[in-house]
Amino acid sequence: MYYCILCEEIHALKYSECETVFSSGFHYYNLTLYNAGMCQCEYCHLEEEHSASA
Repeated sequence: MYYCILCEEIHALKYSECETVFSSGFHYYNLTLYNAGMCQCEYCHLEEEHSASA
């Protein structure tokens, strides 16, 4: 589990290319300490925008 700094939610780690979890970044959520991360990397986000406009 990690806290996404982009959408501000807790996610289960799926070990996909579109997830980045920081080894030195942490965030408290409901009194629980989680690793901080991002659920979509910039590369995947750009691919989604490109496919949506095609």
